[in-house]
Amino acid sequence: MPNTIDPTQYNCAPGAVGNNFNGMFGNAPVGNILGPGSIINNVTVFKIFGLTEKLDLRFRAESFNMVNHPNFSSPDVTLGDANFGAYRSALDPRQVEFAFELRW
Repeated sequence: MPNTIDPTQYNCAPGAVGNNFNGMFGNAPVGNILGPGSIINNVTVFKIFGLTEKLDLRFRAESFNMVNHPNFSSPDVTLGDANFGAYRSALDPRQVEFAFELRW
């Protein structure tokens, strides 16, 4: 079985396909390629410890991208580029912060 496309298997009604100008590929507008959706799970927890009547200590723990889900950036949309359609980078991985605040 040859690895070719048989054009007789496709039927297009006359006038259904418009004329493309030289260098024009389809009728999609510029910038309509969207990247994958982002899943962002940020969590913050805190606890306030009363030290005296006017003095307290607040402990805060924050986690950004808590489940460490890969959030990829948009694909390369430069037509003719060797990396066309490829995801070349990802957004930030999991980050955790701890903080103490002394409040009076």
